[in-house]
Amino acid sequence: KVYLGIDFGTGDNNDYTSISAFNERGEMVFLDYFNNLSTLQQIERITNDIMPFGASIASINAENNSIGKPLIDLIIKSLNDNKQQITVSKINRWVTTNSSKGELVNDFQVALEQGKVKIFDNKMLLTQFSAYEAEYNPKTQVITYNGAYGTHDDLVMSTMLAWNAYIKSTTTGTYSIGFSRK
Repeated sequence: KVYLGIDFGTGDNNDYTSISAFNERGEMVFLDYFNNLSTLQQIERITNDIMPFGASIASINAENNSIGKPLIDLIIKSLNDNKQQITVSKINRWVTTNSSKGELVNDFQVALEQGKVKIFDNKMLLTQFSAYEAEYNPKTQVITYNGAYGTHDDLVMSTMLAWNAYIKSTTTGTYSIGFSRK
C-alpha cells in the first residue's frame, strides 16, 4: 500500500507543487516537485506521477486550499479519463489551517523522534525541513507553522500530508477491549 500527499503551488518561481509518498513500512518511496508549469501541465504531471501506483494507493491527502480545490477535481477527471481505479473516496481534501498544520507537525515530529519514518536524503527536502519553524504570537496566543522568511515549505507539506495519510489509514479500524472480572 502507498500513501500520498500533494501540496499545490502556483507554479511560479520558487513555489512548487510537490507530491510525496510513503509505503506501509513508513518509508518514503516517492518525491516529485516542479514549478513553472501551466495548470494543464501540472495536472498531466501529477496524473503521470500517481498512475503507476494504481490500485496500491490506500489514501491521498491533497491540499484543498486556494488553487487546490479545482486542481483536485481536474486530477480526479484526468485519472478517470485514464481509466485508473483510484476512487474519489481515497482522496482526502485537506484544509490547511494553523490547527491542522499543528496536527501534521506534531504527528511527524513524534514519528521522527521514534524512528518510525524514513525520508529521502534529498537536498531540497532537507533544506526545507531545516528551515521549517513554529512561531508563537503572544498577543493572539496562536502558533503558526511555515518556512522561515524567504523559504518555502512545499516539500515539507506534501511529506507531512503523505505521513498523515499513512497514520490515519494504519491506525483506524475496529478495536475491542476486553475486561475481566475478579
